Amino acid sequence: MKKYIKIFILVMVLNFIKLNIVHAENFYEDNWITGVYANLIDGDFSKPQLMRFIRRRSDNKAVYCISPRVRLYEDENYTSTTLSSSKLDRVNEIAYFGYGYKNHTSNEWYAITQFMIWKEVEPNMDIFWTDKFRGNRITRFESEINELNTLINNYRKKPNIKTYNLLPNKEYSFIDNNNALSTYISNNNRVSIKNNVLTFKTTDKSEKVRLNKNISNDKGTPYLYTASRGQNILVGGNLNNNYYDININVSNSLFTLKKVDSESNIPLNEAKYRIYSKENNIDEQLTTNIDGNITINLPYGKYSIKEIKPPIGYKLDEKVYEID
Repeated sequence: MKKYIKIFILVMVLNFIKLNIVHAENFYEDNWITGVYANLIDGDFSKPQLMRFIRRRSDNKAVYCISPRVRLYEDENYTSTTLSSSKLDRVNEIAYFGYGYKNHTSNEWYAITQFMIWKEVEPNMDIFWTDKFRGNRITRFESEINELNTLINNYRKKPNIKTYNLLPNKEYSFIDNNNALSTYISNNNRVSIKNNVLTFKTTDKSEKVRLNKNISNDKGTPYLYTASRGQNILVGGNLNNNYYDININVSNSLFTLKKVDSESNIPLNEAKYRIYSKENNIDEQLTTNIDGNITINLPYGKYSIKEIKPPIGYKLDEKVYEID
């Protein structure tokens, strides 16, 4: 069993982290949480306990054990590494929304948070509440656990917004089919979010609009602390994946007009045309070049084209041409 434990811890550390050494630290076990008992069983391994706090010695911050099979050595020097893998995102989310989040301030909330972290890092271990030390299995804190899971699931929910061939300088509104918009905000002054509707005004170019989770980012950087012996320690911090990008696709088409003599087919320059569209708020006056051409990028839509000045020696074309 001891060989198995050492291999498990080594694999877990290698999979979870990318080393980025910050500094050494110590941790200690603090006050017991009265009346809150748990047991952890896996084969012949059993760890009954009265729940208690673990704290970082430098600032007394509450932290969490993620290696429940081994003990904490308070004289051990730990090295901190940043969380660079998504494999610990869920654990950090439990720490973020658990103890210390809004009204989750009681000692019991620390025990609940630690309990859920153990179940996350040890999915094959039987972890349960008991009525006393080495006592009977009981069901406890079900509503709190459900609340924490709901907070995490809502945080992870992303909007579902797709944009296709939008016109420039127009306002659009989209409903989010995933009903997640209410948890996002935007710093873009052309974007507004109300209930489950996103409204924005396009420019004349395609762009990326970033929505940010409406959540506090004042908890600092999350760290994983490891040592040559004993438990690995998680210090919770700000969450990852806290934004959603929307690609705003503004579509334009290349429109070309060519003016030629009706009999000789010779290109005619210096013919002036008006191209206008109320739908797209466009009103342009353009002149044919030496090749008899006018070329312009236009957003998709309906346009009217009218000659307003003919080439020298030619009569004005009175016809209004409609294009779509």
